Amino acid sequence: MRFSKVQTMSSPKVERIAPSCILGEGPHWDEKTQKLYYIDIDGAAVLRHDPKTGKNSKVVFGGSTISLIVPVEGKPDTFLISRGKEVHLLHWDGEDKHEGGNVTLRALTSVEKDLHSNRFNDGKVDPWGRLWAGTMPMGEPFEKTSSTPGRGNLYLLNSGDTCTMETKLTSVGIANGLDWSLDRKTMYYIDSILLRVDAFDMDGSNFKPETRRTIFDFKKKNIKGVPDGMTIDTEGKLWVACFNGSQVIRIDPESGELLCSIPIPSLMTTSVAFGGPNMDILYVTSASLEMTDEQRKADPNQGALFKVTGTGCKGFPGRAVKM
Repeated sequence: MRFSKVQTMSSPKVERIAPSCILGEGPHWDEKTQKLYYIDIDGAAVLRHDPKTGKNSKVVFGGSTISLIVPVEGKPDTFLISRGKEVHLLHWDGEDKHEGGNVTLRALTSVEKDLHSNRFNDGKVDPWGRLWAGTMPMGEPFEKTSSTPGRGNLYLLNSGDTCTMETKLTSVGIANGLDWSLDRKTMYYIDSILLRVDAFDMDGSNFKPETRRTIFDFKKKNIKGVPDGMTIDTEGKLWVACFNGSQVIRIDPESGELLCSIPIPSLMTTSVAFGGPNMDILYVTSASLEMTDEQRKADPNQGALFKVTGTGCKGFPGRAVKM
């Protein structure tokens, strides 16, 4: 492990805190409830971890994939989730459905009706309370997607009496990590196919696609794995999960320097989010794609949810979407 920020920093502690799922993603720390929400994309499930009690609960919808969950501002137990190529309004009290949990679901809008093989992937709420979400081809190896890139898009949800998705970027390979600089002047974005972290200028809340530039290149830096989910800390540094890399890295978006890498005992590390009462716990999701139930039992770290403590860094709670 390499730490350039503080040489005397003790080694972070990595603990498994929830059972394995197929494709864990989208961790979101809800400050009001002090709970972590995340999803199992291929398991078509929404999950919740309560760090105070250690209880893990979920509701499985079946059918279409689910790839993001964000609370709706001012509406308890109400969320936006993506389901396939649709955005849905979810009411969920956080309890397991088979234990009598209260669950209702209503479709709000959809995209790409002519692209049957696409689905939503990662998404996040910006500093202005708007949901961004991107799409990607599904059900195919990374190598095939990378050989024929550009079939996805990045969208911004416009909410009102009716909800619509506004296209902000086209020719996206695999839409993934998103976050914004502390001064709100820059949007950071990952298209996993490109193996890099890019940046765009923001003019107020206006997105400037023509300002795109690369701030961290996985190939040039010889980073193991593929860039996936991402979050920012209180020092303005970015944390990136490395899919097929068994690690999370911290980078400086200004200098392009690799600041540290933290090994995670799961090959397919998918996303990251800070949380906890002091916002100093780094939650990490992972995947167990193409594994059998027997293989997951033999290696329960694959696809598990982890918490990382002792990094010396803090982050921000997830933002609720304004509707």
